[in-house]
Amino acid sequence: MRVCKRAVTLLLLLLWCLSVAASAAVTTDYVLDDGEKRPIPRPYVPVRTLSVTASTGRSLNAPQDLFLAPSGDLVVADTGNNRVLVLSPSGEVKREITEAGGLPLSKPQGVFVDELGHLFIADSSNARIVHLSPDGTFIEAFGKPETGYLTSIDLYTPTKVLFSASTGYLYTIMGKELLTLNANNEFKGYFAANQLGFSLKNRLIQMFATEEQKKRLRKPEPVSFQNIHYQDARFFPMLLSIAKDTLINTPLIVVFALFIATLLSKDIRGKGLFRSVFFLPVILGTGFVMQQLLGVQMNADAVEVARGILLPEKVVRFLNPGVTQVILEFLSRVTLVLWKSGVQIIIFLAGLQAIPRSFYEAARVDAATEWECFWFISLPMMAPTLLLGAVYTIVAGFLDTSNEMLGYIHELGFQWSQFEYASAVSWLYFLFVILVLAALFLLLNPATKRVREG
Repeated sequence: MRVCKRAVTLLLLLLWCLSVAASAAVTTDYVLDDGEKRPIPRPYVPVRTLSVTASTGRSLNAPQDLFLAPSGDLVVADTGNNRVLVLSPSGEVKREITEAGGLPLSKPQGVFVDELGHLFIADSSNARIVHLSPDGTFIEAFGKPETGYLTSIDLYTPTKVLFSASTGYLYTIMGKELLTLNANNEFKGYFAANQLGFSLKNRLIQMFATEEQKKRLRKPEPVSFQNIHYQDARFFPMLLSIAKDTLINTPLIVVFALFIATLLSKDIRGKGLFRSVFFLPVILGTGFVMQQLLGVQMNADAVEVARGILLPEKVVRFLNPGVTQVILEFLSRVTLVLWKSGVQIIIFLAGLQAIPRSFYEAARVDAATEWECFWFISLPMMAPTLLLGAVYTIVAGFLDTSNEMLGYIHELGFQWSQFEYASAVSWLYFLFVILVLAALFLLLNPATKRVREG
């Protein structure tokens, strides 16, 4: 019996040492590729700074747009200096455009280069879009389109521009309006909005109505930016990623917490100290602390230091990147399990202590082993408590400050001011959580029902 107590004590000490070592685990950064996280070896860092002061005598002033041309040149809309710069791949100034068609540029905010090298400039304050040839020669300018659909627009200030060779249309952004223009500078509709269909009723009214009645008819003006329907490329991949993490983390946390609670329920020396140690992450595990432990929002130096502690540089060089990534992800998962199990351990301890001791005494009289006592007494009697611990784990995971979905909802509402869409995403996320909890209740309800009836 004394040997078992010592073994349990050594195991708890080993787990605690592992938690301290794994707390420094960090994950590598990643990029999203078709909704999947693709790890990258380290955060992007500035390679060089381009300066145009020596070539033009003026530094950049509030540049609003840049475009990487098919030729490799970088086109910059230097809005504050009323010019457009064409830079070579090495950063040298190849061309400085300050006027087009005899009119100086005024606050250009958008640039675009097509496959043939033609340059389009959104000359905002001059209320026009300028078209230049590959050598910089002025070809044409597109002013405010003359059409009945745009009667409500007094000031035409295009800020971004794009040309599609396949359709021959010019697309521009003006405020919140996404406009489509053809080669004759005719307005063809709001980009991605619902198109106006043919209405026999309206046609008959226009044919037979009097002039006074026709004046009263409103001009059909298509709705613009606020009614555009687009597919969210981040929501569903993010939701699937969260569901996958929940499916992995919840069983790991519940099983680990139950294992530790079972050990702490035994009569071992220093039991109170170990209980405090495993509950300590609940006190320290704030959102900021967890972000630091998991490598979220950490700078590159801190990431490299932590990685060097856990995986020495010689080991990293010996292993291939795939194996290194697996090891780092494993250490990060261990950190998460250790730091998210404190409350569950307390819950399961309470559940184990609520089981009558007479059950175990009767089983030991019948020569039952510790494993049989756990499997046939502790585990079935713990079903309601396990359900409570699993529900807490799922809800805590879905509402954690490091949750990507919560950050996305906050970004939509408070950064982009899309409160309606943020509300819709919040409701969908809430319904998803309810469905997950309902599935959990259906899965564990038979076991909890037997305990209540028994």
